[in-house]
Amino acid sequence: MASLVMHIMLSYFSGLMTKNEQDIFDNLKTGSNKYYIPLVWATTLISRARKEDRIHTDFGKIQLLQAR
Repeated sequence: MASLVMHIMLSYFSGLMTKNEQDIFDNLKTGSNKYYIPLVWATTLISRARKEDRIHTDFGKIQLLQAR
């Protein structure tokens, strides 16, 4: 988990977020750290892709969710 969080934070600081995504992220008001928000975003996209049959099997979805 720690390596995934580090990867997400490096993505944020290395310009992998669009300017709009960065603005949204920076302006979010939470009562805790925001490190989990990209994780929720990514898992939501993966689940949506499976529901829309862009990912053809549950195994494919699981592989993406467990990627390291």
